[in-house]
Amino acid sequence: MTIADPNAPLQQTRTIEFSTVLASSVHDMKNSLCLLIQSIENLSNKLEQKGAEEAQELAGIHYEASRLNSNLLQILALYREDCDTLPLNIDEYYLDEILEELVAKNELYIDNRKLNIEFEIEDELVLSILTMN
Repeated sequence: MTIADPNAPLQQTRTIEFSTVLASSVHDMKNSLCLLIQSIENLSNKLEQKGAEEAQELAGIHYEASRLNSNLLQILALYREDCDTLPLNIDEYYLDEILEELVAKNELYIDNRKLNIEFEIEDELVLSILTMN
């Protein structure tokens, strides 16, 4: 895609990479999805006492929006890796903390489906995980 530079003579143009436009759009979609997920969580808390069917549908929407958000994050990470702008770190985490965070992120769906999540982990089990900043 080329656009005219308002400060350049008429015959000069500058090129915008499609991947940059795509990454910008994905980033914007990700931000909108985060706001949508927060709204769903707030609405779900209000609906808990009113109707099980509506709460169940809302939990499904929340789950799918969270999946979309995760996919957009992966696309952005791939874009940043392609542009050599993806900082990677190796950190150590206790496995129980990772699992607790995973359960917390899916709490609305788990509660709505009346699932019981239990895990048994050896004490002090640590994982080295590659993280992106």
